[in-house]
Order: sequence, then structure tokens, then C-alpha cells
Amino acid sequence: ILYPPIVSMHPKNITVNETEDVVMICDYDANPATLTSVKWYREGQELELSSDHYEGGSTDQPSLTVKNSNSTDMGTYKCILTNSVGNSSNDSSIDVSILYTPSVQVVVDPEAPVNEAERLNVSLTCDVTDGNPMSLNAVRWYLDGDLLKELPDCARNSTVAAADDTSTFCDIDPSKLLLEAVGRSFHGNYSCEGRNDAGWGPISSRTPVTVYYKPGPATISYEPTRVVKGSPLNITCAVIDSGRPHITGYKWIRGLHRLTDEEKSVLSIESVNLRTKDNFTCMAYNEAGDGDSAITFIDVSAAPAFIHPLPPYHGYVYNATNVSIGCRVECSPICNVSWSKNNKPIDFSANNSLYYVTNVYHPADKGTSDFESIQSNLTWNLSAWPNGQLDRHEDNDNFTCESNGNGIGPGVKSTTYFQVEFPPEGMAVSTPNIIVIENTIPDSVTCSAVAHPEPTFRWYREGSPDITASSSAVLDIKERIPRRSNGTYICEAINRHGPARISVRLDVLYKPDCQINRERINGEDYLVCSAVANPKECTFSWSLKSDNDSIDQMAQMRDGKSYLLLDTTITNYRTYICTANNTIDFSSPCELGVPGSIPWWFHLEGDLLIIVIIVAMVILIVIIVCSIIIYLICRRRRMQAKYPGQGVNNNRVDSVSEGLPDSETKTFYENLPFHGIQTPQNKPFKPEFSDLDYADVDYRSYGPINYKAASIALLQTRKQPQQQPLERRPQMYGTQDDNEELL
Repeated sequence: ILYPPIVSMHPKNITVNETEDVVMICDYDANPATLTSVKWYREGQELELSSDHYEGGSTDQPSLTVKNSNSTDMGTYKCILTNSVGNSSNDSSIDVSILYTPSVQVVVDPEAPVNEAERLNVSLTCDVTDGNPMSLNAVRWYLDGDLLKELPDCARNSTVAAADDTSTFCDIDPSKLLLEAVGRSFHGNYSCEGRNDAGWGPISSRTPVTVYYKPGPATISYEPTRVVKGSPLNITCAVIDSGRPHITGYKWIRGLHRLTDEEKSVLSIESVNLRTKDNFTCMAYNEAGDGDSAITFIDVSAAPAFIHPLPPYHGYVYNATNVSIGCRVECSPICNVSWSKNNKPIDFSANNSLYYVTNVYHPADKGTSDFESIQSNLTWNLSAWPNGQLDRHEDNDNFTCESNGNGIGPGVKSTTYFQVEFPPEGMAVSTPNIIVIENTIPDSVTCSAVAHPEPTFRWYREGSPDITASSSAVLDIKERIPRRSNGTYICEAINRHGPARISVRLDVLYKPDCQINRERINGEDYLVCSAVANPKECTFSWSLKSDNDSIDQMAQMRDGKSYLLLDTTITNYRTYICTANNTIDFSSPCELGVPGSIPWWFHLEGDLLIIVIIVAMVILIVIIVCSIIIYLICRRRRMQAKYPGQGVNNNRVDSVSEGLPDSETKTFYENLPFHGIQTPQNKPFKPEFSDLDYADVDYRSYGPINYKAASIALLQTRKQPQQQPLERRPQMYGTQDDNEELL
């Protein structure tokens, strides 16, 4: 019976150390026994048996030997045998385990740097990254390459003989190392070496444990040791132990205020002032915190210097009631102040001295950075002066305020020139009147005045003080001047004691501009020629525009105007021309057209014209009213002439209401269907056809229902109840109809 190979593999489990050979037996039973192929699999992957790492695995020797095994040879092995019948179906396998030394790394918890001040614990773990088995029997711990500890700490595991075999550290996990209350001495690089059943593995790479601590105590010093206002100053903060990490910066405190912009070890002050006179504190800091601080007090002195020196010039108005000058000298230690006049000390001891002095001490003021100072004021004793006033010529002198030295620096002095002042006076101009022809440039005018201090000048036009024509003492107009610039211009001189003014007249001359107007004077028509000019005196000449005509009348001059009487005999249209002339030039001709003689009513004017218009309107209204009355009378007469019998026929009843009693007339009309309708016309509106009868024509019988005939018959019946009804019936539409019935 032929059958495929039946495989039997052994041993089932193989455990060897790394570098040892692994022999795996693959027995089989088959018919035929000759194998056609042998294949080995590890973890389901077919092995390439051609390398030198393997031996066997052939049809002649199906068993397999793994030479010089390593960690990559671990796994589950199977062999598949094939003969001419088929493949083996054996499910047996061999588990191969290769023991090799562990590879480890150090894991730090927490990983971040530790602050010494927090006294935290740090856990170190020797973590196995590779090895078989993965568990460690022992661990050696190193700090910066030096053996720190071997765990477990007992004699049988230590490479160094232990003095006490009863150590309590034999049963702990050797892969854990706890650093308690970590301080700066724990800082360093940690590494470990692990051992398993295969032996000791290699030492791990170094892992740092970082411990931060604050910088050490600071010391403070400054240069120069004698600090003077205005001089430079360097304050140094020194620290021996910079801590870990390195110093981030320095904190400076002046008094109680942090100097936030200063973080260097040297605080440089370019110019010392009063704020420098204080306690200064410094300390170094890093991420671990602030180091111990140092403090020192810096005393600052000030050489004599002026806070308020005398100005170069000092002036008072001659009639001032209070006159004084003063200076203020800063000096620490304090100093004294003296006064001199024209380089000679002033004697204040005389009973009737012209001056007296007052000194006031001012303490240091941090608000203004002023050191202690002396305010000295020199006051004029005006009661001792003639007339109690200053003399503008005699009392102009140099005065000096001077201090002595104070050991820090020499004294200082300040000099001022004292001047008696007065407002502007004695004003004058180079010319009081400026005469200029229009569109020409006038001459300049200079204004002057005596004053102290020197006044400032400005020109403006009278009535317009807010508009400055010139900001200097000279009124110099550079443009051609128009006639509207004519007027008075004022020069104003002013200093701090008051103003003074003087005026100049600007007279702009220009040729006449003429105009002709027509006026009626005493019932006569005149042409009046007037002119605007400067100078105003003008002469006038008249002419006609037509060369074929001339003026026979003579013009008259009245109030600077020329009056020309119009000739009433002239009937044609004329254009009159007038030309004015003054000393400057002739005006442009002006003209006015005048028609010939006109009707009398064109001469009416004013109240007379209004009266004539009112009378004419009244007459027109009377004529219209009379015409209306005459028309009505004539119309009535025509009606009477057309119907002459209506006025005398008393028996004829023209309407139903005429035959009714008065009491019944109203009731009769109110019951009629057309009550309230207007009386119909007696004639057809448009009698276009002569053979037509109309219901509103004044026939004896009319209307589609014969209202009139029926009314007359009813009236006759009431008046003659005993009589027989009339045989003759009313005619309808003006014809006799025996079959007609009353409606």
C-alpha cells in the first residue's frame, strides 16, 4: 500500500543558549520511503536551507541542525516531507527558545528637571528592550559611569562580597531604583546593566537626571564710593554659585520699587539724581527660583548748582509797586547765598537800605528730583526811592546771586541785567497820507516808537483789527492797489506793558465811472449824468450817438451832477452819451436811449397815476352795470311783445295752478311727478325738423299724457257740477281725436 510520509518531530521543546547548535529530528514513515523533497518552516515561513547557518533538511537527511543559534532563530519549526504519493500531513512541530542576554535602557519618572526646593522623589527603571527571558535577575546601577548600586543587594547576587548576608534587599525588583528627596547631589547621568538567565547584558546608554537649584547668596558693591549728583555710577551684584540652570538674570530693587528693565549683574546709572539716594537690593535668579539677596544704601551728595538761576535780563515797568529778583541754589550739604550790584557786595545793614534779602530753605523733593536748596530773593525797598518809582535812566544795573562751596564742589553765581521798562510812546510815521493812483503800487510807510522792551509792530485797516496788513514797522504793499483799499490804516506798537497807535490815510485816486438816469423835475424831463470818482470833482460833456444829430440844450451842474433838459419837440429816438473827467482821466462813455415825444399819460407818476387808474376802473364798472340793466329791460319788453294777449285774457287758464284755490295750489304741485323741475322752454331747443311736435311747446294741449288738458277738464268739472261733461275733448298734440282718452 502506497502512502505519503507520516512525520514525527522531536523533541517538542528545545531551549539553548545563544551561539549553541539546535538539533531538530524529523522522523517519518512512508511507502515508498524515498523522499522527493524536504521543506522546513519557521513561524510559517519557509527556510532557505542553502546557507551555512543550517545543516541537513535534505532528502537524505530530513533532520535540521541550526548552527551558532541567535535570537532570530527562535520560533516554531515544522518539516514537510514529500514522496511520489504526496506531502506529509503531520501537524507536529518543535518550539525552539534561544536564551540571550538582555538589552536595557533607563527610564526616568518624571522626565522633566526636578527643583531641589520641592524635595521630590525620582524613580529610575531599567527597562528591558530585548532579551530572552525578558525578566531580570539582577541590575547594576551606574552614576556618571561609576557603580552606584547592584540590586538585589545581597551576597549571592553581588560581585562584591557582602558583609551582611541578612540584607533585606534580596527580594526587591532590581529593575527599580528610587531616589528620595532629590537634591543637587543626585544630578547626573544614570545607566544600568541587566542580567537574565542568559547572563549579563551590555550597559545601557546614559540617561540624565536634571536637578535644578537656585543661585547662591549675592554680594553688592558700587563705584565710585563717593556718589555725586550728575556723575555716573555702577552697582555690581556678584554671585559665587550660579545654581542650575545657569543664572537667568538679576533682579534690582530701589527702595520698594522693582526696576523691571534692569536684569544684568551691573546696574549702570549714567547720571545720579535724588532717586539714587536710596536702598538698593539685588539677587540672582534662574528657573529654580531667586537666590539670596544683598542690600546696600547709596548716599548721594550735590555740588552747588542753580535750580532757578537769574535770567540774563530782568525788567520791571517804571511804576511797578513790587520789584524783586531771586535765585534758587541746590547744594547738599547746604550752602550760603550772597548778592552784589555791579560786582560790589550789597550792604543790607544800613537802616535806610534800598534793598533787603530773604532766604528760604527747601528740603529735598523727589517729585522734582531736587536736592535740598536755598531760595534767595532780593527786593527793592521802593519806599526809600525818590517818588517811590524807578528811574528809567538811572536804575539800570547788573545784579549777581552767588553761593559758596560745600566741600563737594565750588560755589556758583548768576548775573542778570536789570532794566527799567516803559510802554510804547512818541509814535511817528514817515508820512501821514499816502496818495496813489488805482492799479499802481504805493510808497511804503515806516512806523516808529520809543519803548522798552522793544515793541512789535503791526498794521491793520481801521474797522478790521483782526486782519493784519503787515507784521512789521513798515507798511509795504507790493501789489497794484485797487480802489477798495482806500481808507485809514493803523500802526500798532505793543510790548508787555501796553500798546500805542497812530493812523495813516491811504487815498486811492481813480478816474470817473459815469451813469445816466432819467428824472422828472417840476414837470420837465431831464437826463442826469452822475459819476463815482476820486477826486470827486468832475466835468461832464454830452453828445449824441448819431453823427447827423446834435444837442441844442446846455447842461447844468447841480451837486456834482450834470442835468440835460429833454426837448419835447423831438419825436425821433435818440441815444445820449455822457463822458465824465477828473484830474486822473476820462471815464468810459455811458449812454441812454430816449424815445421821442410820448402821450400825456406817460407823464403821470406817483399818486396821480394811482388816482387816474382807480377812476378809470370805477367808470368801467358803472358802464358794465348799466349795460346789464338795459339788457334785462329790453328782454322783458321783447317777451311782452311776443305774447301780447297774456296780460289781458283773464278767462284763459295758462296753467293748472291758475285755476286752483290758493290752499290747493301748493298741494297740487307737490303731488305732481315733476314738482321742483325747472320751467320748460317755450321753443324747441334745436328745431331741425319743422314737421315735429315737441312736448314742451306751448300748445293748447301738449305732453305725452295730456297733463294740461286733464287739468283744465278737472277744474271745469269742479266749477260746474250740474252741467254735462263737455262734449269736446281736449286735443292731443294739437289735433282732434274722438278716440282720445284722458290719462
